[in-house]
Amino acid sequence: MWDATAEYDSGVTNYNTITSGVATNGCKFCPTSAQITMYIGAGTYWDSTTSWKDASGTAHTGGLWLKKKAYISGFDAGTATKVTSATPTVGIPSNTSQYFFLPALGYLGYMSIAYYVGSYGYYWSSTPYSNASAAYSLYFRSSTVFLNSNGRDGGLCAWLVQ
Repeated sequence: MWDATAEYDSGVTNYNTITSGVATNGCKFCPTSAQITMYIGAGTYWDSTTSWKDASGTAHTGGLWLKKKAYISGFDAGTATKVTSATPTVGIPSNTSQYFFLPALGYLGYMSIAYYVGSYGYYWSSTPYSNASAAYSLYFRSSTVFLNSNGRDGGLCAWLVQ
């Protein structure tokens, strides 16, 4: 759950209900919504070949390469190109040392069942939406990547600004 004070627990409302500012709990180190638009603006790559394992040890493929902030001109100042949606380039960037990989982990739904693993990625931002029931997130699949909003009770992934 968005900025939860405890681990995700389907059916238990333990998400942060702030409507301005940034997360202070589990999502406080996630990128802001503005930073997500700068990651998208720097170009993304959909990779269907790199193998990764989920928490149970099952192997999957599918994920997104994003440029590291150190290689995005104006990122720290907030002046980098901002894009809310784009079509990712298919493949792996030639200079992977300048990128980081987000696996397509899907999301946790009712009864903590994982949905769309290997096909979709849902990652929280640290920015609340303008109402207490939603927050911004990064959403991606093979054909699109964009800044989204999701209900705060959803089981999306937390991630770090890199």
